[in-house]
Amino acid sequence: MQVNVLEEFCNIWNSKDKTIVSIGSTVSDYGRTEKHLDHQHFPYRLHKQALQNSFNRLVMSNNSNLKIINPGITDTKMVSHIESEKLSTELVAKHIKMLIESSEIKRIDLWT
Repeated sequence: MQVNVLEEFCNIWNSKDKTIVSIGSTVSDYGRTEKHLDHQHFPYRLHKQALQNSFNRLVMSNNSNLKIINPGITDTKMVSHIESEKLSTELVAKHIKMLIESSEIKRIDLWT
């Protein structure tokens, strides 16, 4: 689970000059692209919500440089079956690079 990885690296690198980037999702705050399935149990959303909550808690108390990017639906194999406008992986990568390079930006949400 991403939360465990984030918390472990925060513990290990708490007093070091390190940047930790987490990949969240807009699904943690908003409904699924597949609206007809939005009422069903969705572990992916729960994991991404837990990641966002951990990030929010740790970003204020950890000495590492924590960042999170929450892309919307991105054109990957995981969602190839979904008919929807999708972000390109190149666009997401460009924003991750920008996030890493900026000292002021801690969170980016990307939408289609």
